[in-house]
Amino acid sequence: MKEETKLMEKFVKFRIEGKPFLEIAKTLEVSNHQLIEWNKEEYINNAIQAGKQMRLQNILRSHKMDKTSKVKAIVSFSQKINEELSQRDLSEIPTDKLLKMALMNEKRLNESTPKIVFRKTIEGGFFEDDEEKKFEFNAED
Repeated sequence: MKEETKLMEKFVKFRIEGKPFLEIAKTLEVSNHQLIEWNKEEYINNAIQAGKQMRLQNILRSHKMDKTSKVKAIVSFSQKINEELSQRDLSEIPTDKLLKMALMNEKRLNESTPKIVFRKTIEGGFFEDDEEKKFEFNAED
């Protein structure tokens, strides 16, 4: 049984690397049918999926393409834009356009602030959808 566990661990590693069943079967010297049976096991399949996801995240992170890196790049770019805008004189812009800009900026600010919703749970762990029992606030409040 210990030998089979080691083979299963190698199978998971090879699947995470993206190797096909036939190649794994030859390398591990087990039947293709056996690999298919192992792959049907929920915990093995979950380990493979989690490993593939982690591998993808590492690749994205190494190329600065993960979500955190993208957000940092956007924030940095926004800061540069805001610094440039803060140095400019807005006195030439008509009042109606300034008001529209202010409202758009306020809307963007509200949309970027996450809302946290608390709901009362009922028996069985489900949430009540009654609007009166919901409490919302912005994370910035």
